[in-house]
Amino acid sequence: MPNNSYNSNTLFSIQIILGQYPILRDRISEYMYNRLIQDGFITFTDFEERVRDFALMSQKREGLQNPFAQEGQNVWENRLQRVREQLINIEFSQHYPLDVFSELVDAIVQNRQTEKQPLFMWHNLEFASVDTIFEQALAIERRPAAERKQYEATLMGAKVVLIRKMISSQLQYIEIAKKIFSIRDLIEINKHRIGKGCIGGKSAGMILSRRILQDAADEEIRSAISDMESYFIGADEYFSFLSINDLLDLLDSKYGDEDELQKRYPEIVQKFIKGNFQKEIVDSLGRVIHEINGKPFIVRSSSLLEDSFGHAFTGMYESFVIPNQGSPEEGLQQLQNAIRKIYASSFDPKVLAYRSRNGLIDYRESMGILIQVIAGNHLGNFLFPDVAGIGSSKTAFIWHGEPYDAAKDEGFLRMVFGMGTRAIRRTGNDFPQIVVLNDPCSSKTVFSVNNPLLSQSEIDVINLKTNEFQSLDIEDVLNEKYPILPWVAQAYQNDTLQTITRGIDPDRYVINFRELVKKTSFTRLMRDMLQLLERTYKNPVFIEFTVLMNLDNPGSPNFQIQIDKCRPINISEKMKKLNIFEPVSQEKILLSTNLFVQNGLIKDVDYIVYVDPDEYKKLPRKDCAELPEMIGLVNRALLHQRFIILGMNRWGTSGDTNGLPVRYGDISNTLALIEISGYDPNKISDPPMGTQIYQNLLEAGIFMILLNRQSEEGYFDENFFKTQQNVMKNWCSLPEKFEKCIRLLPTSGYHNSQGLDIALNQELGKTIIYFK
Repeated sequence: MPNNSYNSNTLFSIQIILGQYPILRDRISEYMYNRLIQDGFITFTDFEERVRDFALMSQKREGLQNPFAQEGQNVWENRLQRVREQLINIEFSQHYPLDVFSELVDAIVQNRQTEKQPLFMWHNLEFASVDTIFEQALAIERRPAAERKQYEATLMGAKVVLIRKMISSQLQYIEIAKKIFSIRDLIEINKHRIGKGCIGGKSAGMILSRRILQDAADEEIRSAISDMESYFIGADEYFSFLSINDLLDLLDSKYGDEDELQKRYPEIVQKFIKGNFQKEIVDSLGRVIHEINGKPFIVRSSSLLEDSFGHAFTGMYESFVIPNQGSPEEGLQQLQNAIRKIYASSFDPKVLAYRSRNGLIDYRESMGILIQVIAGNHLGNFLFPDVAGIGSSKTAFIWHGEPYDAAKDEGFLRMVFGMGTRAIRRTGNDFPQIVVLNDPCSSKTVFSVNNPLLSQSEIDVINLKTNEFQSLDIEDVLNEKYPILPWVAQAYQNDTLQTITRGIDPDRYVINFRELVKKTSFTRLMRDMLQLLERTYKNPVFIEFTVLMNLDNPGSPNFQIQIDKCRPINISEKMKKLNIFEPVSQEKILLSTNLFVQNGLIKDVDYIVYVDPDEYKKLPRKDCAELPEMIGLVNRALLHQRFIILGMNRWGTSGDTNGLPVRYGDISNTLALIEISGYDPNKISDPPMGTQIYQNLLEAGIFMILLNRQSEEGYFDENFFKTQQNVMKNWCSLPEKFEKCIRLLPTSGYHNSQGLDIALNQELGKTIIYFK
């Protein structure tokens, strides 16, 4: 212990002065700590041991009997920081007069380097504030190149700490990001960060992918990638919101009964909607609204687990489009409401079931928020991008019976005209265009028929006049004044598709991107971007993108491409193994198809949940809307059973027109999801890859099997579904009106079978479901 007498007057003065600098006090404390170590009054190891001892004693004083169980990690770290600051104040008051402290404060306030302040006190880096690390790192970057070289390892360490504090603590992400981001990149990210904590997985992937592409060796890629106006709310503010609104008790509800939580969830949402934010957060959000200055924006979830190298959480949380054409006060209120609803969605029973299924229920999930300004061009009262969609650098299936060739697999795009919301969901009677990047002229629209008119029928836009996000008929938006039209559409006239020319009066426009794909570098550019991201990530990647076209050179448009999202593709190990199986006799086959073939083997299927199309047609419209909830009820009842789900309608649509609007949580326990098309000319199926529900199935190892009944190479034994006994009442009680529509059929007993197996083989280009 030092010989200096305890100077209570100096200590009191230090504490009073620090209270006058609420923002700078952390940095002042760091400089005091460094000064004490540099002058030899304390050592880092001994001092941190004292901090821990005092923190443990403080727990006992506060009545904690089992502190490690009773106190969470965040609270413990906060306790350590407060004890550390107090002990620093005491030590400083014992070794220095008050005028030394005053000089130090004055130097920091005037942004001057304090006397003898060392460059990067490594003992304190983990405890240092973000501002202090930035300050020290910039000091290194400003040094001459020859001198700076010796500090490269120091800079790398600083970047790792900053990435972990601000962006993501995932080791795989940090391994990539530390080589990509500069200190100035991180400073720019921090300028757009609100509150404390990491900005979450969705934000992390977006900013990293954009920087990778902006640094590409290919000049065309560099010039095509546009900056994005984005803001981030740190994930720690989620817990602050829970705390100030007395909602922390909800954290343990994740261990409760799913059905009970399902009943409580509407009440939970209402509690969040009534919640308040800290004044500092509201003020910061107000500044965001001011900076956005009337431009539409989207508010998106960005939880710590989301879009990670292990789990995507695709479509689990809602996003909210804010047209932002009212007053700033209205925009601020709408922004706060969107954040409240996203926070509430962390308690959605389907989200919690997903976490439980993937072994994530014990993780202390926290929600960051991403605010993105929407890029678009104006056409009349409407604002929308020229092209939007998703891209995948790899294809986990074969399209149509041909063996999978990994060497030729360059991924695919799922493209729409207007906002990309119609690309990530299967929507009504819409048919987005799928472009296979190793053969872009062979686009895929539907599986069941060869009809070039099956294309996008509606477009998602921002209506600047009515201040609404709307889905409108293509014909109500498009006209000849839209200069991009010939590149994204063709004219249907006299029973043929024609290039759009001035003065043409077509029967309708067909959105097929034919000219864009055939006559520009767009698909090659997208392919090269996806491959660069895959090489950097060392993993196949999935992106969402927005495109604006520049027609300064009418014959050769340029592209401004905005990466809205990027994450690694997580494919279940079940789908990576090629299983060799023996040929099956025809009489044992329930279903065979050569469409959309994956790899895998499913043994011992005991039940089939069958959604009967004839009974479905008889349901009133209001009952159709309840069908996903009923399927979810069956899904939960069969949690520990081996079953598959089969229906003759599109799964996972955003409405019940030409589809069943189930979410992943409604079918999460099935071994396979089977979709049969071609039984009804008005019920046409399209490739689901790239949609939110498909991405979740891919990650969970749930196979999606597609059959076109009009195909000569497909087979379906309808007799099984007509004759097998319905045993639903043994497992689940459904309302009477749904009893005939949703049936549970045992697989054993049919033709003396002992159950059902499913074999999927890309080498043979076939999927077979057969009785044992």
